Amino acid sequence: MQLTAFVDFVGSGGTYAGVMKYLREQQSTIRGYVAEPANAAVLSKLSKKEVTDGGSHVIQGGGYSMSNLSFLKDIPFEAVEVVGQTATEVTRELAST
Repeated sequence: MQLTAFVDFVGSGGTYAGVMKYLREQQSTIRGYVAEPANAAVLSKLSKKEVTDGGSHVIQGGGYSMSNLSFLKDIPFEAVEVVGQTATEVTRELAST
């Protein structure tokens, strides 16, 4: 099996940046995705030139509404917005299986 994509829930962005840098050195075609809470989705909003309100969310460990993650601009990514309720439901489902 070959790795084709990497997804990371973004806090400060450091883990995503470091892992993607390494993966891209190994395989230049790998796709990268950053996941962030839907109502604090700074990275996906930046790519669309929108402004986020930095709203509250229930997903811990990320979604800090940090628009100064400038080091990510050199690392290609697509953004995925995660709704808190969905994250909670999927987490519980994973824990029970």
